[in-house]
Amino acid sequence: MTHKKYYPPLLPGRFFHIFNRGNNGDNLFYQERNYAYFLRKYFAYLSPVLDTYCYSLLPNHFHILARVKEEDVVIGHKRDAIPGPRDTQRRDGIPGQGREKEAALWVSELFRRFFLGYSQAIRKQEGRTSSLFQKNFKRLEVDSESYLINLVLYIHANSQLHGLCSDFREYGHSSYDIFSHALETPIRRSEVLEWFGSSYPAFVQAHLERVNLNVIDPVIIEEDLFDPKTKNVHETKKSDKMEGAHVAQVKYYLYVLYRHGVEGARGLIEYPRLRERTQVAFDPEADVKEIESWLADIRRILDQEQCPPVLDKPVCKRCSYYDYCYSGED
Repeated sequence: MTHKKYYPPLLPGRFFHIFNRGNNGDNLFYQERNYAYFLRKYFAYLSPVLDTYCYSLLPNHFHILARVKEEDVVIGHKRDAIPGPRDTQRRDGIPGQGREKEAALWVSELFRRFFLGYSQAIRKQEGRTSSLFQKNFKRLEVDSESYLINLVLYIHANSQLHGLCSDFREYGHSSYDIFSHALETPIRRSEVLEWFGSSYPAFVQAHLERVNLNVIDPVIIEEDLFDPKTKNVHETKKSDKMEGAHVAQVKYYLYVLYRHGVEGARGLIEYPRLRERTQVAFDPEADVKEIESWLADIRRILDQEQCPPVLDKPVCKRCSYYDYCYSGED
């Protein structure tokens, strides 16, 4: 897996899986209103040059499936935004690489402006000075219809994959519900439904069946990478110590893969600060029972009429799920 694979040029007419996370794993969304604000900014900056097919916004990362519009559309938008000589020279004086490259650079520039605008608002809201987004957003080109279909399923199910809900259909910050009605939307709803036979019932049924993770090359779980060729889940931790929770996290990912029909997957956790790595094996007989006991405990908490007492721990404020535990607390 090369570094370049995550950063292909955003060439016109091509589909891309676009994703990014908070810097150092921090949240991107701190209040409910932040989700809507993110989407408003995204469509304001990118809709002139991108067609968007689906999305999912999680507390500390997001996934978007989009297609770059045709070359003439993108170049035309750039000309309107930056009046000047109409040649293939970049405005910083560096010789251009032709219209296709010029279009790709302009799309990347609009993403930069979008991330900057959103970051400024959140930094002001939260009183933070550090960067909000991880540097250099990632994207992968989507080059087949099978890939497109499975990526739609994966993106919509992402909230459940991360344990934010027991049913992704109930998660309020993805595009899944948009396909259930005919209200106006910037999402390319009719085109997505065409991939499922132009049938909303078929769209729903496909989401209830297994996602073919082997088709999505690779599946991204935040900063974790699943390579279907080696069946390895790779996780990088910036911590200066190894913790059992790190192994439990990777084992849960292996459990999800196992439940989706991917057998024999293994985990690898790297600790750059310690210059060490840990292998994580998955034993279906032992680990499935243990992990499902964790999930049963979670469900018992969810079914309680009252929330458990709040834990006063400084580490909680750095957790990606802080808002879910402390919502409504003073």
